[in-house]
Amino acid sequence: IAPKPLFIESGTKDQIFPIKSTKYAYEKVRKVYEFLGVADRIDSEFFEGRHEICGKKAYKFLRKWLTINKDLLKIG
Repeated sequence: IAPKPLFIESGTKDQIFPIKSTKYAYEKVRKVYEFLGVADRIDSEFFEGRHEICGKKAYKFLRKWLTINKDLLKIG
């Protein structure tokens, strides 16, 4: 997926995606982003909880990377 923006969020008690495996995978992928010089495009949040959305950092990340640049919409 690199160099596209990637946010990984996981609860410490997630029974579908074990936190240990999720953190391991995140660290591996983060190194790829660093190698490509786009470390600002990857972030994570690991929170107390199950398989659910926390959103404390995710929504800010999504706003940053999914916001339309209005200058691109100008015609001519």
